[in-house]
Amino acid sequence: SSGINAEYGDCHSIGLLFVSPAMSPGATADIFLGSLLFTCCLFGVPANFISLLFFLSRQTKDLPTCIYIVTTVCDILITLFILVPGLSFLSEREPMLFGIPFFCTTWGLFIAVFPALSSFTLALPVPVLCVDTTA
Repeated sequence: SSGINAEYGDCHSIGLLFVSPAMSPGATADIFLGSLLFTCCLFGVPANFISLLFFLSRQTKDLPTCIYIVTTVCDILITLFILVPGLSFLSEREPMLFGIPFFCTTWGLFIAVFPALSSFTLALPVPVLCVDTTA
């Protein structure tokens, strides 16, 4: 465990364990996961960007529209963040950017915060619309 930690940084503390290709548990699974993450990024970023342009082009920037803008930005960042482990899976689990401790810590923070923020903002429109229409 300490050899992996010394070689690849401290990414195992956020749930990622990068091992050498000789220790890889399954190349087929890695290729499948890497391809799935890459495909999600390939379709997710443009779709969310189109959504962002739509909400930014609206004449009225009421509270629900602002919430949708925040949600869309979070989703764009999430789909970009999942590209990094996807590329690592496709490269026989080479740590790539995860070998840099600062990046690893920053990525771990972002991947913990943005999905939670996106989920929270998705739950907001219903109560906001109820309050907004009664005012």
